[in-house]
Amino acid sequence: MINPKVLTFMIDADGTITADVPGFCDLMCALRADGNRVVIVSGSNPDSPTGPTWQSKVAYLQSVGITQCWDELVVVSGDIPAQKALWCQQNNVDVAIDNSKPNANALVAAGLPLVLVPWATRSNS
Repeated sequence: MINPKVLTFMIDADGTITADVPGFCDLMCALRADGNRVVIVSGSNPDSPTGPTWQSKVAYLQSVGITQCWDELVVVSGDIPAQKALWCQQNNVDVAIDNSKPNANALVAAGLPLVLVPWATRSNS
C-alpha cells in the first residue's frame, strides 16, 4: 500500500522506549518502513537511564539495539513539557508517544492531533 502522507511520530526515550525496547524497536522500524518519520525527543535529565546529553542518549540507544529505526534524536532542556510541545508544534508532529502525563498534557494543549501514553509505564512526572 502506498502511504499518501508521511506522518511524523515523536517518541520519548526514558520510560517509554526504555520500558519496552524490543517492542518500540519493532514499532519504529515498521513506521519507517511505511515511509513515516520517527523522531526521538527526550529531556536532558542527568538521572535518566539514557543520561542528560545527546551523545549519552545515542550511546544508550545503540547499546540496547535501537540503531536504524529512527530518523532524528532531539534533546530538550528547561521546562521539558513545554519544550517538547514547542518542538512538536514547530515540526508538525502528527503523533506523540510519551509516558509522562505532564508531557502528554502539554502536547495535547499544544494541539497535537494524537498523543498516546503507554498505560503500563505512565508517569506523573
